[in-house]
Amino acid sequence: MQIQIERIAEILRLAEPCSSYEGVLQARWNRIPLNTPLHLADGTPFSVLSRGTWNVEAGPDFRNAKLRIGGRAVQGDVEVHRNSRDWFRHGHNRNPLYDGVALHVVERLEDENSELPVYLLPSEAKIGSYPPPLCTGKGECAGIFERLSPAEIHEIFVCAGVERMHARAHLILHDIIRHGTEYAFLTRLFDAYGFKRNRPAFAELLNRVWTKYPREQLETHAEPLLWGESGLLPAESSGEVPEENLAEAKRIWECWWMLRPDSAPPIEWKRDGGRPLNSPERRVAGLCMCLKRYGLNPLPRWLELLKSAPDAKAFCKTLLSELIQNDPFWNRHTTFRAGELKLAASVTGEERARELATDVILPSLRAYALLEKNEKMADRVDAAFRNLPRTQKNRVFTTAIDKWFRDSASAEKLFKDAASRQGVLHIYANFCAKTACDCKACLIRNGMISKA
Repeated sequence: MQIQIERIAEILRLAEPCSSYEGVLQARWNRIPLNTPLHLADGTPFSVLSRGTWNVEAGPDFRNAKLRIGGRAVQGDVEVHRNSRDWFRHGHNRNPLYDGVALHVVERLEDENSELPVYLLPSEAKIGSYPPPLCTGKGECAGIFERLSPAEIHEIFVCAGVERMHARAHLILHDIIRHGTEYAFLTRLFDAYGFKRNRPAFAELLNRVWTKYPREQLETHAEPLLWGESGLLPAESSGEVPEENLAEAKRIWECWWMLRPDSAPPIEWKRDGGRPLNSPERRVAGLCMCLKRYGLNPLPRWLELLKSAPDAKAFCKTLLSELIQNDPFWNRHTTFRAGELKLAASVTGEERARELATDVILPSLRAYALLEKNEKMADRVDAAFRNLPRTQKNRVFTTAIDKWFRDSASAEKLFKDAASRQGVLHIYANFCAKTACDCKACLIRNGMISKA
């Protein structure tokens, strides 16, 4: 899709300071015309079918582009640099995050010995002189959706969201059969608390506590075991903890000291680029609070809660209120070493509670109901899922809405619940992303046109 030029500010804000100009080059690539005859630096005929999705996280600048190089369709990522040598200077040739790069886009060509196809980025004036592209930044489905009523659009995406939840539930059911209910659920729970950047770290943390300690000990001493194995708990004698934070660190350390079986290598936690309120320490604190409240397997209890609730909406309200977590220490601290925050913030707030319910709890409940062969409860889970309030937007959601609707700002109001927003992610991932946003290869677009 055509990303608005105003979004350069976001790219520059998240990029490294030395890469600021590359944000401008990325915006230039994002205006390269589609389906237009071009040439690579070595003269090979080349055209762009889809520029890819602009990426502001670690890895290539554009994900999942679709190109035609020398008459051959190629799908992969795009990396943009000022200089062709920057590919090696930045170490991308040794970084597995860049293994999927299919095209290197540069402003200056200094080294013709490249391991990748290289496209020499034209000037701003040259880009403006190209004829209009054969397709716009909007998807062809934009013309189809505008002929549907708001209620019809909403129901399409709710059904897609339920399908996404069902797919997750089947994966969880498979893991329950293989590994047991507790481990299958905890795998998803730990992953959710890891967010994007620390998922591997939380997976390692679960592996350590699960393989080292008996279930009974983990059930009764989850907090000191998680803090101790995480490596995030500073020793009282380290001198790194402010006086006012010592009591909390000491309380956990004294219990951990009695339980620790060995000294394990530290887990690698990522902090760069993350909000302080999403620090690994606050995520571990939230996980400890969750396990303390619910234990290792809360699914039977939640199913009973769903069974006894007067309706799906009441169940969602009760569940979400329980998932909000507050702690007198962690509401006001981001680490053991940090001073007190000026404004307190819940360890797990309302938005995060909704995401946990959407991504982890409801799919796990449906999997457990299917395990018990209780179709009636599985249907109740579906009804609860349809009643969950909307979750936060992410880049995939905004990219999809911009592509599918003429007036994306107005269309966004249609997605008023978690189910419809999950439907956006489901359709984009399974249709737009898989075809690199090539509408002519999209099964949904072709199916809708054939029925028109």
